[in-house]
Amino acid sequence: MDRGFASLERIKNLKTKYNRYLVLRINNNFKLEMLEDGQYIIGTGKDQVKVRVVNFCDLETKTEFRLVTNLPETGEAGRSNEYIADFYRLFEVTVREWSLYRDRLWVIVLSYMNKAPLSKVSSPWMANRVVLEVFKNAS
Repeated sequence: MDRGFASLERIKNLKTKYNRYLVLRINNNFKLEMLEDGQYIIGTGKDQVKVRVVNFCDLETKTEFRLVTNLPETGEAGRSNEYIADFYRLFEVTVREWSLYRDRLWVIVLSYMNKAPLSKVSSPWMANRVVLEVFKNAS
């Protein structure tokens, strides 16, 4: 799973060199060519990769997403387009919430550090105090 946009080289490496399942977001300006089997060729010239493309739109943010995957649609590891879209949405929300929590945690730690010089935080008592303060303010 990748939160940023993937390059053709990264997709190719994950798919062939590392033999891994992947779900990656690609830019909407990637050239797509649909094949008869429902798969797509993305890229141009020598830089082409055959993958499955899942498109969906987030109505709340009015954002279009284009995901590439090599997960099959059928079989033991088969996943539907809806499953992959839901999986990516969940991943995006989790990352967004974690970044909000991380930023809040960082502000709490920095504000505490401004109250107590860094040299004083080196004691175990002060370190425990910082951790307790963080958890008290995070909830």
